[in-house]
Amino acid sequence: MMMGAAVLGLYVVRDLFPDLSVVSQAGALIHQYYPAVAKEGWGTLISSLAFQPQQHAPELLAQLKTMLGAADFPARLQMVSFENTVNPEKVLPAVLQFGIAKGMRGLIVIALTAAALTTFGGTVNATAGMLVRNLYQRYIRPKAATRELIFASWGSVILLVVGAFAFAVSLRSINDAWGWIVMGLNTGLMVPTILRLYWWRFNGGGYVIGTIVGIVGAVLQRLLWRDWSELYVFAFALACGLAGSVAGTYLTRPTSESVLHTFYLKTRPFGMWGRFKKALSLSEQAKVTREHRMDLAAAPFALLWQVTLFLAPMLAVIHNWPAFWGALGLWVIGLAGLYWFWYRNLPAANWYE
Repeated sequence: MMMGAAVLGLYVVRDLFPDLSVVSQAGALIHQYYPAVAKEGWGTLISSLAFQPQQHAPELLAQLKTMLGAADFPARLQMVSFENTVNPEKVLPAVLQFGIAKGMRGLIVIALTAAALTTFGGTVNATAGMLVRNLYQRYIRPKAATRELIFASWGSVILLVVGAFAFAVSLRSINDAWGWIVMGLNTGLMVPTILRLYWWRFNGGGYVIGTIVGIVGAVLQRLLWRDWSELYVFAFALACGLAGSVAGTYLTRPTSESVLHTFYLKTRPFGMWGRFKKALSLSEQAKVTREHRMDLAAAPFALLWQVTLFLAPMLAVIHNWPAFWGALGLWVIGLAGLYWFWYRNLPAANWYE
């Protein structure tokens, strides 16, 4: 659906702006009249120009209408970004307005709204439940009555929603939010998730403390150094998560040897597990070594298969057939490599027993 919307977006932008240079000219003109506008306030300014023209200089509106065209002027103006280009975050609304029939348009809007609300409601309710059950009831009020827990849940929901709106005010764009979530928040969570597989000493305490430190570090970066590039955000969140994970691991007692041994036999992970591998028989060590080598050999084919699995349908949707057949051929190569190096070498179930 979204690939189809993207293709429709190309056609809608072409129809709205046969000459894309007018977009940059319109953006430069707005910046000339409002040089102090920040990126966060660009959307508000554009909406005011489109729907409250009486609050702005008539000569500015006249020039903008000459550039963009009087027909559908508010919609065309909404497409102008802070960087004087077509605003990619306005393409989908433009597709719904100009590229979809009226009856289908309403159905799609309802579906998108329902998807957003269910995701929002489910996430908020799940997080509120975690806060109340795992923090409030466990550490603050262990003997709290059901009525008190319900009020605590309501308070948690209000706190989460107000905090989310406060965060939304600071956003410059959807990409700004997505970049921070992926490069900051997810990176802080990624370190303890990876260490649990590659380091035998890592334990539950390291996971919890590393996760908390990673999240706090990502939030502090957003509050104090929000202008950092995504590279610096990634490096900072990575350092916070790593420091918290290592410190938390050594501040808490290690996992029992029997649990680690069972985990190693069942999972056979890479990394710093040599002492457990040496405890196996020579034949079992050989099996683990061979499996690791096959996994490393299969990794490039897995990456090729996954990328082309997404790329080939996209190329088909835009009717780029030469590139589609090339991507499809690479997908077949990736699939064959996965079968040869990985699938056919999967060990029998419970071989370690």
